[in-house]
Amino acid sequence: MALAASLLITLPTGSYKNGAGHATLVPTLHAGEGYRNFDVVTSIGAILPTADSDSIGRTVAWNVVEQYRIHKIFWPEIENNATFPRRTE
Repeated sequence: MALAASLLITLPTGSYKNGAGHATLVPTLHAGEGYRNFDVVTSIGAILPTADSDSIGRTVAWNVVEQYRIHKIFWPEIENNATFPRRTE
């Protein structure tokens, strides 16, 4: 099993019509396991605004991917993405 962690930092664009008005931090945990031609990869993270979290809210994002290798050139997969928003208002 492989485990990893990452931290994404976004910066505001200055335009509320085209992006967030505040920076966000996105800590994420990743895990994956392979069994011959089959593998499963998953990640879970939280989108944490640095300001106005009462109005913006905090979101947890979760992703799972299952892949199967066929003849070294074809990798069909099934992917599930879910988000769980949480507002404090």
